[in-house]
Amino acid sequence: MKLNMNNNPNFNQTGTVLGVVLIVTVALSIITASFFRYALAEARISRSNLLMNEARYAAESVVEHGMSQMHARFMREAAVAPWEFDPTRIASRPLVLTNDVYTLYADVENSRLILPQAPFNAGNLLQNPTGLVAGVSPANSVVAVIDRAIPGNEITEHLGSRVDMREIEIYAHATVADSRLGERRAFVRQRFQILEDSLFSYGIFYEGDMTLSPGPTMTFAEGAVHANGNIWLGANNALNIRARLTSAGFFQLGREDDGRALGAGTTSGTVRVLNALTNNMQSLSVNVSDLEAGGEGLGLTGWLQSGRPNFRDIASLVLGGNLQTGEHGVSRRSPVGFEEMSRLFAEGEGNFGYHMIMPPANRNDLEADDLSVDERAILETVEAVKLSTRVGLTLELVFDESGVPGVQAYTFDRDSNGNLQYAADGWPRVQPVEIPEALRFWDLEAYLHSGNDVLSGLYDFREGNNNRNANGEKSLLRINVERMAEYLEADPGLMDEDGNLIFASYPHPSGFYNGGIFFRMPEQTTAGRADLVRPAIREWALDLFNGERVPNPDYLRATSTDEPAYGMTLVTNGALYVTGNFNVPDGNGDSSTPADPHRFGRHQGSEAAVALAADAVTILSSNFDRRDSRRELNQRNAGHTTLSAAIISGVVRGDGNHYSGGVENFPRFLENWSGRNATIRGALISLFDSEVNTGAWRYGGRVYEAPNRNWGYNSAFLTETRPPIFRSLRGYRRVYFEELSRDEYEAGVNALLAEYNDL
Repeated sequence: MKLNMNNNPNFNQTGTVLGVVLIVTVALSIITASFFRYALAEARISRSNLLMNEARYAAESVVEHGMSQMHARFMREAAVAPWEFDPTRIASRPLVLTNDVYTLYADVENSRLILPQAPFNAGNLLQNPTGLVAGVSPANSVVAVIDRAIPGNEITEHLGSRVDMREIEIYAHATVADSRLGERRAFVRQRFQILEDSLFSYGIFYEGDMTLSPGPTMTFAEGAVHANGNIWLGANNALNIRARLTSAGFFQLGREDDGRALGAGTTSGTVRVLNALTNNMQSLSVNVSDLEAGGEGLGLTGWLQSGRPNFRDIASLVLGGNLQTGEHGVSRRSPVGFEEMSRLFAEGEGNFGYHMIMPPANRNDLEADDLSVDERAILETVEAVKLSTRVGLTLELVFDESGVPGVQAYTFDRDSNGNLQYAADGWPRVQPVEIPEALRFWDLEAYLHSGNDVLSGLYDFREGNNNRNANGEKSLLRINVERMAEYLEADPGLMDEDGNLIFASYPHPSGFYNGGIFFRMPEQTTAGRADLVRPAIREWALDLFNGERVPNPDYLRATSTDEPAYGMTLVTNGALYVTGNFNVPDGNGDSSTPADPHRFGRHQGSEAAVALAADAVTILSSNFDRRDSRRELNQRNAGHTTLSAAIISGVVRGDGNHYSGGVENFPRFLENWSGRNATIRGALISLFDSEVNTGAWRYGGRVYEAPNRNWGYNSAFLTETRPPIFRSLRGYRRVYFEELSRDEYEAGVNALLAEYNDL
């Protein structure tokens, strides 16, 4: 019997199943293969993305490497010309991939970064697998006031400052390679700003710790307040700060000699600070509920100070950004070169800011064989920014072989770029300046007394430690400021009594005076200090009197095309006494009281922009009589006195047990000022410790009684003019980072190179 399989239902069923299985198997195979291919593709894409991200991070690290080079260069050098970034000139020191980069990546296992063959040549940037280049963006390099209204400026430490702003662009790219995936290259650009911020942008500036804790009620009006260390505020009665406070350290209530734990400071009086947003004065004894703080658990009851819970956030909430510390990111500010000098010499333990008022150094000391390359570079920078090397006129106190004092006047020889020229012995070359006898503006007074009557010179009870000992005896180089103004502003056609042209035989000051004058005192014989400081002698000091009108010659504006001078910077490496009203040409000082009593700093009339820099500055009132300076305090009663000037001076620091005297005694006093006004508009700038007048602060006794302190920032320093010749502070901030396409990168680099070709 023949079997018909086609008609067998079981056989048909089996075949159908087999067919389905085959179809499904094939389909599954196709799907599985697709999944595998998809997975492999995804893995490849992931690896490719990881490789690209590696290139991005590498490019960003190259930018950071460039920024560190720029930062070091600007910290060490007084001036950096735009052409110094030129990548096409190897001698101009463009940014490079340093040996550190090659060493670092040589030690990194599995690094896929491709570095160009060392040494890196920035001139071939686009041909290199990895590299960087930088340049100045002229369109964004301007003089500007950092305005709160501009987004991003709300909490910057430069807020309210007038800055010379240079924007630097750094272009960087990096290439990484994988044996399976090939190469990936990332292109980036970082913009950051170099802010040349004058010390005169600050109402109060302290290089170290700062305390302000007055006895009588005091208001400080306007102008930013900054300390590179910590800030303490306190008051016996009331202290009102109508200004912005920034500290690179912490903020504390009380005085630095209180010895209290952080966050545990107190003050017997009321301390108020201006709220930047509401323009209202806010007591620092606050009660902030969680609800007021946005329900974020930020509540605080008690004094607002570092160490208290949520200080950082509550300070911003309560004062609108007008109190910031290191917790907010506030950094140190220093004149160019001094921070690096502190790092390289004596491991930071020294009085390095004092170099600002020291005489010029000997060239041989700047180039000594035992100095490293870095040390020589820093000494060169400091020499370029110290005030004595920048002045147009120097008057030096000298003694002959018999010890008889005299004064020599001279100006420095300079090259076409204004750099000092040096003689074979290493000292700066000078040109003697003979000043006509009819216009001589100084006298010399060796200290003499009979009993308690001072016959010449003056007595300083603070230096005498409240006693009548030799430390308080001061011989004086006395400067008649009105006469000095007559000389420096003299008409070149001025005739003497006999009708002869005075300046036919004498050089006219318009040929050398630049707004800066240095009174050099002999230096002490001590040497060998690790910080290279050489203080002046203690027994002689400078006294300014008859200073209602200060030198402000028109020729400084007429001949200058760079930075016209509208006033005077007067410097001495010794102690300075200022007697009577100073720089108030439109009255005797009474006109200095503004209609708004909170605005003591408002510029008045035709006052010049003036800075006084010295080891220590003591204000002597309009009633001060040197003959009575050795008498009891009740015989030295002060009169109302006004001074319009920035004061750059030293301090005698507290030691944990004794108070420094604080900002309230930064300008020192030697009279009974009780009930009298000491009005100051300008700036109070502490850069160093005093080395000449080193007597510790002492209240009462024979020393002084405090005045009513009407002090404020001179508004003209921010909006109009600043004292001449002074170098600025430098700050930095990042403003923009972006990843670029190759086309954008090449266009940016080529535009940069074109800028250099036009230099």
